[in-house]
Amino acid sequence: MFKSKLASSVVFLFVLLIFPSISWAAGFVNTTLTINATVDTFAEWNSGPYTIAAADWTGHITATNQSRTLTSSKTLTLYANANVAVTTADVAHGGTLTNGTDTLTTEYQITGNEVRVADRDAGYITAAAFLGKTYHVDQVAGDGAYNMILDVRMTSPANRAPDAGAYQCVLTMTATW
Repeated sequence: MFKSKLASSVVFLFVLLIFPSISWAAGFVNTTLTINATVDTFAEWNSGPYTIAAADWTGHITATNQSRTLTSSKTLTLYANANVAVTTADVAHGGTLTNGTDTLTTEYQITGNEVRVADRDAGYITAAAFLGKTYHVDQVAGDGAYNMILDVRMTSPANRAPDAGAYQCVLTMTATW
């Protein structure tokens, strides 16, 4: 019995000498893990489609030569990681509020609460001048969100009452980079 206990101890010590990694000594080993990813250049509107409803105006048209504006400007937020050109285009009625064959003079103004929206309008411009106009958004690294503030004004004709009813127009704002 003594021999077998001694033999077991010798074998155990021999194994420890041959395989030191099985020892009871504490240790550690480090490695480095490199992770790579790619973000493509892109731009997108934060939500949409946008709508300006009849309730968004300061009131209804109730007289000739009467103007109404939005009660609150419409903020169009563009997320972009590149310089972007935003161009307006007509979808229906040439950017002019229309009911059948009757129209209201419709004017637009794009401003921005940031200097990053270039080519902002100093005042209201006609629908014809607004459509096809390009606004430049200058991207700033680390920012990525740019507000374009839209204001709209409608005006009834000066020499006649416009037809009663709902007026509408549709346009697009396309961001390209």
